[in-house]
Amino acid sequence: MSYEAILRPITLGTIEIPNRVVRAPHLTQYTSRGQVTDQFVAYHEARARGGVGLSILESATVDRSVSPAPLDASSDRVVDGLARVADVVHTHGMRVFGQLYHGGNQVAPLDGSAPWSASTIPGWTLGLPARSMTPAMIEHAVHSFAAAAGRVKAAGLDGVELHAAHGYLIAQFLSPLTNCRSDDYGGPIDQRVRFALEILQAVRDEVGPGFPVGIRLSGNERLPGGLDNEACVEIAKLIDDSGLVNVIDVSAGVYQSMNKMIGPMNEPRGYELPDSVAVARAVTTPCIVTGRVLTLAEADAIVARGDAAMVSMVRATIADPNLVRRAIAGINPRPCIGCLHGCFGGLYVKDLGCTVNATVGRESSLDDDDPGTAHARRRVLVVGGGPAGLEAARVAATRGHDVVLFEREHRLGGQLRLARLTPDRADIGLIVDWLVEEIGRLGVDVRLGQAVTAEAVTALGHFDLAIVATGPSARAALQLGRPTVELTSTASTPVFSSWEVLNGVHSLPRGPVIMLDDVGHMEGMSVAQHLVANGCDVTVVTRFNELASLIQPAWATWSAKEYLAGAGVVLRGRSFVSEVGDGTVTVSSLDGAADTELPAEAVVHVTFHEPNLELATVLEAVATEVRVIGEARTQRFLTASIGDGYEAGRSL
Repeated sequence: MSYEAILRPITLGTIEIPNRVVRAPHLTQYTSRGQVTDQFVAYHEARARGGVGLSILESATVDRSVSPAPLDASSDRVVDGLARVADVVHTHGMRVFGQLYHGGNQVAPLDGSAPWSASTIPGWTLGLPARSMTPAMIEHAVHSFAAAAGRVKAAGLDGVELHAAHGYLIAQFLSPLTNCRSDDYGGPIDQRVRFALEILQAVRDEVGPGFPVGIRLSGNERLPGGLDNEACVEIAKLIDDSGLVNVIDVSAGVYQSMNKMIGPMNEPRGYELPDSVAVARAVTTPCIVTGRVLTLAEADAIVARGDAAMVSMVRATIADPNLVRRAIAGINPRPCIGCLHGCFGGLYVKDLGCTVNATVGRESSLDDDDPGTAHARRRVLVVGGGPAGLEAARVAATRGHDVVLFEREHRLGGQLRLARLTPDRADIGLIVDWLVEEIGRLGVDVRLGQAVTAEAVTALGHFDLAIVATGPSARAALQLGRPTVELTSTASTPVFSSWEVLNGVHSLPRGPVIMLDDVGHMEGMSVAQHLVANGCDVTVVTRFNELASLIQPAWATWSAKEYLAGAGVVLRGRSFVSEVGDGTVTVSSLDGAADTELPAEAVVHVTFHEPNLELATVLEAVATEVRVIGEARTQRFLTASIGDGYEAGRSL
């Protein structure tokens, strides 16, 4: 495929962008005390080397004292770090813009005072009433944006973008949800846009006529009472008419609708396009669109249709920094599965990562495209064809080793084979498809339908490394809130495991089903959706306050929870199943409330599994080294499993 439309250069201001693949701004936390780090530079260089045309760096604050952020453009100290980024990515042909931002009511000033905003409405994340900005405060903010834009230009970046979406300060003036002013900055749209236009004029005066200036706007805030698509189109037209911008970057959502701002895997490909294309077709300024565009072919089709001038592919190029280069070469890039657990979930733990790519954030020392050639060719045995085993086999084979993979089932994929069958979770299996394709391309000897025994592996001769990636062993239902209570039944109500249900071992009743979620992760959510889709009347019992409460980011579950609530699923939080009777289940409270007897035709449990360590002892007789990885080691979910596989594969 030629990808002619998406690979065509485009000129913004006086700057030519080599192609129309964009990486819109996103938080990495690869900064230190507001400044660029080696990790930050290496992360962006990897995407430049991979063929991306334009990267827009993460939001940099224009006023650290009022709106602190991980990247600080309110001081001249930022210039040298940004210059390092520009110098490095320019060697690969990529262009780079800086994004400027003020959080408004979403961020607390360093002195503990009230956050600034258009009105006193509290921000969703901070929850503190804001201070309605005075004319002097507005003038200060305008000057701060202009001064920060001057620093971006001084650093040698190719352009600057103002963040006027996602419910931050400029958007707080634009949106009727947060702008209750009665002066010239409030009321009708043409007055609410005044603050944005004053900032744009000040920035343009600072950087000059040829320097590219962009603005990020919403195509729809996706929140009742907020900016709908019609209002967003009107705002974009006013910005367009001003002649102050060279590009409009169209996004969606605010913090109350984060699942529409950064859509999880349940959102269809290009889910933002109906709104963003309406904006793009209403203005003459070139527009960037986004929203789960996963492949270069999808991006090419958007540009070819005339729906937008450029396409943002952030998560796709987190998952595979070489996406553009690989697609051009006819090699399928590693797919983003839309889980959000490694990228945005990682920000809650430390910094940006990726579930399917263990090298993200480690680009200073690891090359995603080349894990290195081993000093000597070795023999590697991998037992288990789930994601951990497949990744281990892929990396080991890439490094030049001879790899044999045993899988006792007749298909590869492990538990992801089941997960992808549940409603709205099909894309989780994309990584399995890619890994299977890769190990085939690399010549891994795959033996399906063969359980590993001492006799089977002895016949193959000695291995330098044996990797146990069999996944966990099943356990009888365990309830951590009351570990001594056994979830068994001698009555007419059967007790099934989630594995048995998803594998179709048992037929499901059409009547009431009690689902126990003791783990608090995505499996419980998926099983609940599966039960609803099969016509069950579901009550969820969990030791947590909500279903899948350990998932980060939390908004990855919002759409599924809306679906379950609409289907009439009842949640019994802070509870456990104390007894299974004849057609009934007794649900007890962890807080001491009275027991409740509920009708039930079946109980389905999502519980912890056992580590699977016995095989390692068997393999010690045929291998110099044995490593146990993934959920065979302990239950730590998909990000850790693929990470284990990567480390095991490059260990020789």
